[in-house]
Amino acid sequence: RLADCSSPMVVRIPLPREPEPVPCDDMSSGVASSSDAAYCGLCDARTDCSLHGECIDGQCHCDYGYAGYNCSFEVRCVFWDESLDTWSNEGVNTSYDGANGLLLCATCHLTDFAGVHVPTSKEELLEEIESFAESLRLPCGDGFVAEFRWNDNPSIYALVFGGNALLLSIFVLGVRRRDPSE
Repeated sequence: RLADCSSPMVVRIPLPREPEPVPCDDMSSGVASSSDAAYCGLCDARTDCSLHGECIDGQCHCDYGYAGYNCSFEVRCVFWDESLDTWSNEGVNTSYDGANGLLLCATCHLTDFAGVHVPTSKEELLEEIESFAESLRLPCGDGFVAEFRWNDNPSIYALVFGGNALLLSIFVLGVRRRDPSE
């Protein structure tokens, strides 16, 4: 903590104004409900960008201070509280410089800072948890080994196999040439 906090330190974090990519497949075949459209970041007269953004060309452009496909995450400043071993916003003022697209974090703390987005509804929290769980899944259907298809990328396979063969031959030659007196 700074001894004199008459003029706090300000951390400036750039905020993107462009919409995030739509996470859903092509929805031109129709959307079951306006909540499905909002979940996918699509907006029209039926969806409202969570009241924190503007619908432009069918996608939500979030107000400063909000993020996500449908502007449902609040962006705020936090710091790492070492005594509690957690992120905290105590003593941190969050503001936005919309003209320059910045998140402004003003504080007297001298510790690690971050700008984070926080779910603003139960549905968004569940979506965040599901997204995290999805990221923990293994990349291949059987868990570890993908189907070997040489014709998909023969130059990469040749490079990997050739490099491994070279390393193996260097190892074998090195073992054979080792001087027994060492």
